[in-house]
This record gives sequence, structure tokens and C-alpha cells, in this order.
Amino acid sequence: MTRVTRTGMVLLIALLGLTGIARADIRTGSAPDKYPTPEDSSATHPVMDRTSIRYDDQAGSLQVTLNLLDGLADPAVTSALRPWKFGVEFGDYLNGSCFGDGPTWLWIAGSLGDDTAAVLDNFFDFNDTVPDIPVTKTFSADRRQVTLAVTAPRLVGLNLICAEARVFDTRASSLDSSDTLAFLLDGFDAADGAIAREVADHISIEAADLAVRLRPGHRRENVKVSCRELWATEFSCKAAGSLPAARGGVRLTLRGRMSFDARGARKLGAHQSGWLADVRATLSWKRCPPDARPKSLRGKPCHITTRWNGTKPLSDALGV
Repeated sequence: MTRVTRTGMVLLIALLGLTGIARADIRTGSAPDKYPTPEDSSATHPVMDRTSIRYDDQAGSLQVTLNLLDGLADPAVTSALRPWKFGVEFGDYLNGSCFGDGPTWLWIAGSLGDDTAAVLDNFFDFNDTVPDIPVTKTFSADRRQVTLAVTAPRLVGLNLICAEARVFDTRASSLDSSDTLAFLLDGFDAADGAIAREVADHISIEAADLAVRLRPGHRRENVKVSCRELWATEFSCKAAGSLPAARGGVRLTLRGRMSFDARGARKLGAHQSGWLADVRATLSWKRCPPDARPKSLRGKPCHITTRWNGTKPLSDALGV
């Protein structure tokens, strides 16, 4: 009996260990309309009150609840809700807005004026190459709450950390909408996102912008970027490669540190990246451009070396 008991205990411990490994990561979050206008709300002019999210990464299930200030009109009585839609975005990178890459930037879209299902799709799926997944859409009895639910393999194991919900009028003559703007899920920080992926993308974008400065209309760059995480939000990076569209045989070399401003990531505006540079940058030409100073360098090898510091664009740091 003692042997059986010990064997049972070993099995129980093993099962508990397996259960711990497979434990679901339940992620929740909610946010109100960022700029509420309750005076505009009516049964035929929906205004969002708050949106709530629940994501189970093991089951691949996602549930969204849109709470409205007023109950929606019955579509069997009026067509007034026909142009009203909703969209909810999810991502693994918060930087002013909620972003992601191909498989991690998702959205659910649908209509408020009927009972047809919504759809889940990749945000970048402009050519409709990724199959849409139907999303169940149900209304509460008073039609003040819209619940969206979907379970799909595509949703398993994603590092979703942020979301954004919007209710809007699609008519070209109207700009009416209510929006949560981007918000973090409960317990998460912008540093929990895919910043290791994004730091390399940020440097590549800076290199492409530099190529445009050197030759307007051309964003080509063949710069290879590699970054190593030093701690949470700081990376040691190096990059080297050519800007083939620029004239004169131009090559860019970068080496230094990049850090991410996780604290300010929710408040970034247009043209702000959240990345701070402390990098030595060198731009070299096989044949110096015609406007080079001094003139004796024109057509001969030359280079610019500078420090790329703070949030300024790389092209500004190099003075081109």
C-alpha cells in the first residue's frame, strides 16, 4: 500500500508539473472612449462607453465586449445603423499606437446594424491572402452591449500586449466616431512587447529615410542590422551596408546603443519613434558628391562620421 501511495504521489506531482507548464496565460484589459461625447449618443448614433478584452493564449480564444451608452435601434425597424461599423486592433508592440508584424497585428471588424458575423483578419492583409475567420457577434437584451468571440489556431501563443477599439460612421460625409485609442492590457508594460524585433526595423527605416535624403524618391537600402539585448529596453546594435539608389557608391556603418522609452510609449505623437540613439555613424562614398566640400574631394573617396544621439533622425545627425 505504501508503494502504491508513493507511486500515486509521483504521478500526481508529475501531472501538476505538466499542468503548470501548460497553464493558460489569460490576458485582460479595458479602456473607455478617449474623448467621450455622451450628448451625441442615441439609438441610431452609437457612442462607445468602454471596451473590454479577454485573451487566452493556450486556447487561442479572444473575446471583446463593446459597451455602448445607449441601446442600438432594431434593424427590423430602421436602416439608420446601416453605415455604422466597429474595428478592434490587437498587437505586440505599443509605440503611440498598437502595432505588430504580419501574424501579430490583428483586427476584428464588423457592422453594428445587423446580426451578421464579424471577421478576424491580419491587419496587413490588404490583398486578402490570409483567410478571414468568422467571429461570433451577439447583442445583449437591451442592445447596449456587443460581444465578439472567436477561437482559432492563429491566436495560439501570441504575445498580445495592447489593443484599440473604435466605433465609427463609414459615410464619406461623416467623421463621427468614438475610440479608446491604444491601451495596454492589464499588468503589461510597453517593454513587454516585441521591442527586440522593432529596434532592428527602426534602424532599417532610418537607413531608408537616409537613402531618400540622398536621392529623393528612392528608399532602397541593403543594410544588415543586428542587435543584442543588454537589458529590458537597451540594445547593443551594429549595422552596415549600401544605399544602392544613392549616387556615388554610398555605404552606411553604425555601431552603438539603442534604448526604448517604455514610459512614454503611450503618449507618442506623429513622427516620434520612442527610440533613443547613442550610435557612431559613418556615411562613406566611393565617389564624393558634386556638392562636396572641399571641392578637391569631388569624385574621390570621402566619408562623414558623427554621433547619432537622442531622438533626432539619422539623416539629421549626418547633416544630409
